[in-house]
Amino acid sequence: MVTEKFPTNHFTHIFIDDCGHAVEPECIVPISGLMDPRDKSGRAQLVISGDHKQLGPIVRSAIARNLGLPVSLMERMMTDIEMYKNQPFNERYITQLIRNYRSHDSILEIPRRMFYNNQQEACGDSKVLNCMLDWDMLPNKKFPVMFHSVFGTEEREGESPSWFNRDEIAQIDMYLTGLLKKKKGTQLKLSDIGIIAPYKKQVSKIRQMLLAKRHIDNQNEIPVGSVEEFQGQEFKVIIISAVRSDMTSAYTDIDMVFNLGLLCNPKRFNVAMTRARALLIVIGNPITLEQDKCWKTRVCIGESLFPLIH
Repeated sequence: MVTEKFPTNHFTHIFIDDCGHAVEPECIVPISGLMDPRDKSGRAQLVISGDHKQLGPIVRSAIARNLGLPVSLMERMMTDIEMYKNQPFNERYITQLIRNYRSHDSILEIPRRMFYNNQQEACGDSKVLNCMLDWDMLPNKKFPVMFHSVFGTEEREGESPSWFNRDEIAQIDMYLTGLLKKKKGTQLKLSDIGIIAPYKKQVSKIRQMLLAKRHIDNQNEIPVGSVEEFQGQEFKVIIISAVRSDMTSAYTDIDMVFNLGLLCNPKRFNVAMTRARALLIVIGNPITLEQDKCWKTRVCIGESLFPLIH
């Protein structure tokens, strides 16, 4: 729009969607080109939307990361400007969306507490959100969230920083077998299931398992990918493989260097936990995960909230 040489303040409103995920210059260029800050008439209004509590811009350059480009315009406004960061929010400047049409209330519980000041309400279609209640493999038939403890072995190939965990893949196979059983009234389609793994090697190994075990006929029938690939998506069932199983915290250094894994990254945690509509299954080593404050909160807020399956 800027290159089309529209005069400043030609448009009465400029909207930037998903601003929390956009690199800041991508937002600044159209704003500075189409709006004149010296104009006191208020003709041009800027509206930005998004969620700065979820994953921000993907910046691969180390130099750019060090200079602050991973911080979006929206996050900068919400954390640095008084009128935006103070709560309760001033309704003259901020409209907070609190109705969540995606997930079952139990799936929302921890993200709601940790990131959204207990203000999200589950308002989705009850037929969809409740469709996995009473599933055979749920320990609590009315609580569609489960954590499966796996004290497995993490592995790498060569010098790759990417990890995989065969023991967790075996548990994914088990749950898929249960989910895909033909049962009257509860049959899931392959496209209803998504599998999140934070390492490319684990993603690759899971895809190989899906084909080998004949859960799928081609790679695209059950999406498998990183948290970043799942941002903005939703599935009736989400299975998360945390992968890491080291009992110490020393390994986190390499993950932080390469920006990998589900630890030490609250935004990645938030996105992973909020993709499921009706059932969330997390597979991982609880001793490893509880070293991170987000995961420790998740596991320890109450065993009745997030029961561990041994």
